[in-house]
Amino acid sequence: GGVAAEALRRASKVPLREWEEVRFVVPFPQMGRVHRLLASRSWTALEEYLAEGVRFHLKLPAEEREAFWQELRDLTRGQVRWEG
Repeated sequence: GGVAAEALRRASKVPLREWEEVRFVVPFPQMGRVHRLLASRSWTALEEYLAEGVRFHLKLPAEEREAFWQELRDLTRGQVRWEG
């Protein structure tokens, strides 16, 4: 029993989400599309500028990874390199 146990029983339950860190590279002309896609999901990413384009470092919910990858590929017309 006790007060703490009762408080835990009454507390609202929030499901835990598994997060994954991913990296991908797009050519510079695709940056705006990636920014809009990230903004539509309220996500932010770190950006690393390379000779061939921009590498995005992103943490996303694991269950959304495949859908995000598909949308990213479609949006960039396949001009994306997934690095995991």
